[in-house]
Amino acid sequence: MKNLIVTALIGLCAFSSHARPLTDSEKQAVESSVKEHLKDPDSAKFYHGDFPYPDSSFVYCGQVNAKNSYGGYAGKQLFSNFVAVNKNGVIVAPSLDYSRSSGEQLDQEIISVTCASAGYDIPILRKYFKEVNKSRKENGIPELSKAYIKN
Repeated sequence: MKNLIVTALIGLCAFSSHARPLTDSEKQAVESSVKEHLKDPDSAKFYHGDFPYPDSSFVYCGQVNAKNSYGGYAGKQLFSNFVAVNKNGVIVAPSLDYSRSSGEQLDQEIISVTCASAGYDIPILRKYFKEVNKSRKENGIPELSKAYIKN
């Protein structure tokens, strides 16, 4: 029985050693970046989770709910940011949610692929499943379960 408990604790520690919460500075950089693109940045409500594989990926994903043009909350939207330290030692978190060529916001399905590839266990469309797991494998991140496939 003791061996079982010790084994379970070691497994739990090994599993959780990767994930960590954002630091206050990282959270501030992420929220500032996301707010730049909102119609009513002061209304933003952020839903932060852990940074699942900060040693393998610099991509951080969370959700935000903010007011739209009509003054109502639009519902939680997934966002993704690249979290890093610049050459001056300042934490930066540019958004990954916009096309580099057109500047238009990417579809939530594409953002979910970015997040799933970075180690977040979130639903993705079946057509992206193999590519997401290929990316996860290349970065030493466990595969996404088939339970997260949506049609």
